[in-house]
Order: sequence, then C-alpha cells, then structure tokens
Amino acid sequence: MIKYRVKGNFLSDNNKVQNINSDFFEKHNNPFKARNKAVQYFRNFIELLLIDFKADFDKIFQQKNSIEIDGNILEYVSKYGLSLEYTFDEVQFHLIDFCGEIDADTYDNIAIGLESELEYYNKHSFEYKNSQKITYCNQGEWIEGFTEDEPNTFEILETTTKFEDKSKPYWWLSLDEKKNLLKSIIQDAQIEKSLIVGENSFTEYKPALLYNFKTKKASIGVKNVIAKVICSFLNSNGGKLYIGINDNGEIQGLDYDFSLKNKEDEFDFFRIEFDNMLFQFFDKSVYHFIKADFNFDYEKPFFLVSVKPSDNPVFLVNHKDGQKEFYIRTTTSSIKINDLQEVVKYCISHWNNRNSDSA
Repeated sequence: MIKYRVKGNFLSDNNKVQNINSDFFEKHNNPFKARNKAVQYFRNFIELLLIDFKADFDKIFQQKNSIEIDGNILEYVSKYGLSLEYTFDEVQFHLIDFCGEIDADTYDNIAIGLESELEYYNKHSFEYKNSQKITYCNQGEWIEGFTEDEPNTFEILETTTKFEDKSKPYWWLSLDEKKNLLKSIIQDAQIEKSLIVGENSFTEYKPALLYNFKTKKASIGVKNVIAKVICSFLNSNGGKLYIGINDNGEIQGLDYDFSLKNKEDEFDFFRIEFDNMLFQFFDKSVYHFIKADFNFDYEKPFFLVSVKPSDNPVFLVNHKDGQKEFYIRTTTSSIKINDLQEVVKYCISHWNNRNSDSA
C-alpha cells in the first residue's frame, strides 16, 4: 500500500534548525485522497513559513556558517528544505515534491518519483485527477549515456515542481559550462574526422615524442621531428599534431614513451619532456600559440597538440650546428625552406595576407 508523508528541516526565527516529520497519510481503497491530504499539508506548511519570514527563502532554507581550520576562517552554507514523499515499505522513500533550493539531482529524483507513482496508480486502476504530461531530460541518464536520443515524455500527478524549462539536454549547466561543453563536442568531432580523413595540411600523426623505434631508446632526433611539425604549423595556418598515433591513423598509445621514464608519474614525465622539447627548439614566444594535453576518450591515450598560426615568423634551432631553420606546411608534410630569399618572400606574402584578412 502506498503511503505519503512530509519530511524536512528549516530555520526558525531564532536561526535554529527545526525538523519536521509528519505522520503517514494513507487510505487503502483510495490513495489519491491520502495524496491530496499530504499535498495540502505540504502547501499549508510552506505558506505558514512564508508568512512568518515574509517570503524570504534564504532565511528559511539557508544558513551561513563559518569554521576555523589551522587559523583560517572558512565559510560555508547549510541548505535545508521540505520534501513530499511516498513509500511502500516505510524503508525506501520516493520524492514527488520539494520546497527549497533545488539542484539537478533533486529534479531527477522528483521526475523519477512522479513517473513511478503514476505507474502504480495505473497498474492498480486507482482513480486520480489533475494529471499532466511533461517532457523531461534526466541529467543522470543523459550524462551516463543510458538515455535514448530524445528526452522522455510521461504523465505525472500534480506537483509544485516546475519542469517547463527542463526538456532540453544540458539544462542543468550554466552558460559557461554549456560553452565549454560545446567546445568539447566540436573538438571530439574534429578528432573523429581527423582519424578518418588522415594526414593533411592541418593534421599530422606521430607514434612517439621520444622513443626511437630503431635504437629502442630516447632520441633527440625524434623530438626534432616533432619540433619541425610544430614549426611548420606555426608558420602556416596552424594544425593538430597527434602523438601516439601511427601513420595509418591507428591509436597505438604512448607506452613506448612511457617505458623511458624512471619512477615519476608517466603522464607528468611526458608533459615535462614535451615542455623541454619546446625549450630546446624554440624561444618562449611560441607558448602562446600551442595548447597540448592528453586525450583519454579512446581505448589508449594519445597526446593532442593544437597549434595556432603565429603572428610572426618562427625559426627552429638545429642543435647539431646551432643554425636556425624555417619550416612551412604543405599538403601532407613539413618542409624546410633553405634559401634566405625564399624565406623572406614567403614571410612577406604569408603575413601580409594574414594581416589583410584580419583587418
């Protein structure tokens, strides 16, 4: 048999926490009448609270506290609220309404509770009134990937909880979080496309940052190859370098590079070696145009280096003779321009065109 109750806590006028736990509302032959009594009790209680506190929710459901830890004063907020719940066994309770500061998890719990409640009414042919249909996107299912392509539409009984603006995916995110999510989705799509299309003027694959597959040891020559690709992207139109992916576009991971570490964390080891490579071949001005980190979205991690086009010509330092080299990107490779006159001609043409495009 279904039973209803109101439970929760709030702050009294002397800022003390008051707990409420009503008796069960139940009626074997007509549970909808028991529900109505519970709903009325829930709403009457809230109305009385709002009268006493002049509709100031912060005074009722939020309490600012502070605690001293190691001489530092830390402030935090305790949150309270009133719940309307039902149960079948007085052990597990299901939320169908709430008054207080509602977060995304609470919306999920209310939606699930309301959906299963009406399923119970329909299963046992109990009469009810004032039902409505809602379309709701469940945060928990959506982010875990267990949902269908579209949010779920279902029928519920009356509740004060509003679902009108909760029908679209990611409604629970702030504007900044949505922007970051959009960037992530676009980046994932670009990665998928790059792995399918293969190497081109904007994409390069390299199997390792350090590991020489002939000597089976670390090699400055391998880093030099990586640096040439980055240099060519900087001097052209930018691009993406995937380290840990072979020439066939297969993700082989970074185990070969990781095998060269000592006792340090393998990912920290790799990041340090990448930064050292930039120090070895470039001046510090290139850091502004390079963003790099691991991607863990596939079976094996790889290292993605995103390079923006530089505002000025970038030269690579050849450690064999200390000479500076100039690289540009062609359709599928990075090439060095040796002739000084050709370098000057390219720089004038490339950066004049870029400046005129951005004007």
